[in-house]
Amino acid sequence: DVEEPTATPTETVEPTATPTPTETVEPTAEPTALPDSYVIMELDKTRVVEGDVIIATVRVNNMKTLGGYQLSIKYDPTVLQAFNIRTGNPISTRTWPAEEGTIQQNTNYGPTKFIGNNVSEGILNFGSTYTYMSDYREAGKPEETGLIGKIGFKVLKAENTAIRFEGTSAMPNSKEGTYMFDWYGDRMFDYAVIQPEPI
Repeated sequence: DVEEPTATPTETVEPTATPTPTETVEPTAEPTALPDSYVIMELDKTRVVEGDVIIATVRVNNMKTLGGYQLSIKYDPTVLQAFNIRTGNPISTRTWPAEEGTIQQNTNYGPTKFIGNNVSEGILNFGSTYTYMSDYREAGKPEETGLIGKIGFKVLKAENTAIRFEGTSAMPNSKEGTYMFDWYGDRMFDYAVIQPEPI
């Protein structure tokens, strides 16, 4: 008998499938919800050239039984010049910086302002409280949401910079450069501080 030669098996290579490109969908950023109670500073513009004017708006929201506040705002005085938007004049050591406010404006309760700016260091430090706090409490209409005021900044040179709430030695243990007081004169802590975008 003649033995038939055995066929040597050949390796079968399966064709490699060309991967089908799939479209990558970038996740959409969910808008960040603001906390319930906060103090916020917002800038009307953050991309600037020399000579531009930036308006910083400072507001409070849902600050239960707010009776007073003190704020420290820091900026670079070589890049920005703080000015009073009502007069157009540069802010000085004793200039009230925030104009057009709705908080702490009721003359029935004797609003008392205090100012301790240090413009050479780029610090605006100011606050307000009601003198007749018991009358304010008895009226039962606390100012919890509203505008503290608007502050102007002239751009002296185009450079990356920032305007921020920031603590100073004049405000030890502040919450990011803020003190908030209730209508008994006690400090409030249960609120957020929302900083503006960098410039």
